Amino acid sequence: MPSIHEKKIAQHSSTENRLYAIALKRLLDKGRYQSIRSSHNNQEGRLRRIWNYLNDHGRPDNRHTVHIAGSKGKGSTASIVETILRFSGASTCLLTSPDLHSARERIQINGQLISKIEFIRLANKLLDDPVTSDWSYFEMMTVLGWWAAHDFQSDWQVIEVGLGGRFDTTNAVLKKEVSVITAIDLEHTEILGSTIEKIALEKAGIIERSSHLVLAAMNASAHDAIKNKSKLSSEYTHDIVNECAVISRTVSLDKQVITLRTPEHLYKNLTFLLLGEHQLENICSGIRTAEIAWREVNGTKLPKRAVFEGLASLTIPGRFEVLSQNPLIITDGLHTPLAAKRFSESLKKLNITKNLVWIFGFLEGKSISKIVDQLVMPSDIVIATELSASRTLRAETTANHLRKRSSHISVQPDITSSIKYARKISQPTSTILIVGSLYTASEARAFELNLIDETKEKLR
Repeated sequence: MPSIHEKKIAQHSSTENRLYAIALKRLLDKGRYQSIRSSHNNQEGRLRRIWNYLNDHGRPDNRHTVHIAGSKGKGSTASIVETILRFSGASTCLLTSPDLHSARERIQINGQLISKIEFIRLANKLLDDPVTSDWSYFEMMTVLGWWAAHDFQSDWQVIEVGLGGRFDTTNAVLKKEVSVITAIDLEHTEILGSTIEKIALEKAGIIERSSHLVLAAMNASAHDAIKNKSKLSSEYTHDIVNECAVISRTVSLDKQVITLRTPEHLYKNLTFLLLGEHQLENICSGIRTAEIAWREVNGTKLPKRAVFEGLASLTIPGRFEVLSQNPLIITDGLHTPLAAKRFSESLKKLNITKNLVWIFGFLEGKSISKIVDQLVMPSDIVIATELSASRTLRAETTANHLRKRSSHISVQPDITSSIKYARKISQPTSTILIVGSLYTASEARAFELNLIDETKEKLR
C-alpha cells in the first residue's frame, strides 16, 4: 500500500503534468512556426517587434552566443558545440527546433531538458503578457528559451536558426561570438528564394553582430555569396575545408573513429557515436566552432579533453539512428537532396546496399524527385506513406514519384502500418530505411521505441 509520502509525490506529479499540458496547449494554439511564414514580407516587422520586446525587458538573450544557420546539419552542429562547451566547464543553454517528441527538447539547460515546472512558469509568464497576444509558437518558444538561459545564468547559448536566417526570430539575439553556416541546399524555395545563391544570402543574415564566421563545406556558389555578403575580414572568417583535415577514419554501425587536425589541436583516435558522412562534416564544424568561441571569450585553447569526453557521450536522435538490429532499421530526418546524397554515401560506406526496404513520408513542398533519385534503386522495395502532421504529402503523390525509380511500390496509410508491413515482407538480410522528414523520424521512433509524442497528444 502506498505511503502518505508516495501519495503526495504522485499527487504533485499529476498536478504538474496537468498544468504542463494546459501551458503547452495554450502555446500550440498559437499555431506552428510555419503558419506565419506565408507572409514573408511581414517578417522584418515581426523580428523588429521581438527585438523591441528584448530591449524593453533588459535583454534576457544577452550572453555568449553561437548562432547556427544552414540547410542541413545545423541541429547536429549545435548539439556538438553545446556539448563541447559544457564539457569544457561552461554552463549552457541549447535552443533547437523542431522537437521529436517533447516541446521541452527545444530548450536544454546544461544538457538536460528544461523541467516541466520551469516550462510552466516561463510559458505562463509569456502567455499572460498582452504584448505576446499575436506571437507565433516559434516566437514564444525562442523567447521562452532566452528567459530560461537568463534565469539559470547560462554562460553560453547555442542557437539553431528555425528557417532562413535574416528574418528568423533567433536573429533578434543581441550579439554573437560565432555565427556558423552549414551546407546550403534548395529548401523552402517559396520563402527563401529559388536558387542556392538566394538561399545562401538569407542564411548569411545571421552574420550581423558576429565576431567570427565559420563556414562548413558547401556548394561553391553558396560559399561565394556568403563571403561577399560578410563584412568580416579573412582573419575572422574560418573555412572548415581549409582549417580542418581528417587524417584517418574508421566507421561501423556503432561508432566513428577519426584523427582530426585543427589549427589548435591534433585529435588522435577521436571516437563519436554519430553515424554518417554528414556527421563527419558536422563534427569538424562543431569542434572548430567550439575552439574559436572558447578562445574568443577565454583567450586560451579549448580544453582538448572536453572534445573527447563530450563527443563520446553525444547521441542525436533521428539522425542516421539505428532503431532495431533485427531486422536492421535505420531512420534519418533527411529532407533535402543534399541530405539524401549524404545518406546514400553513408549507406555505401557501411556496405548497406542490398535488400533495401524504404519507407518514405514527406511534408509538402519538398524536392521529392531529387531526393528519391539519390536513394532508390530499381531493385529496392519502396513504401509510400503519410505523416500525422497537417502538411503531410499524400501517400499516392509520393508513390507517383517513387514509381519513376522502382516498380516495387506499395502504399500504407501511416508510419505504424508501414513499419509492420516492412517487417512482414523483409528477409533476414533486409534493411528497413525510414526517411523523408524529421517528422518521419519522430513517428518511426515513437512506434519502434514505444515513446509518447506529448505534442500530438495535446493536439488531440
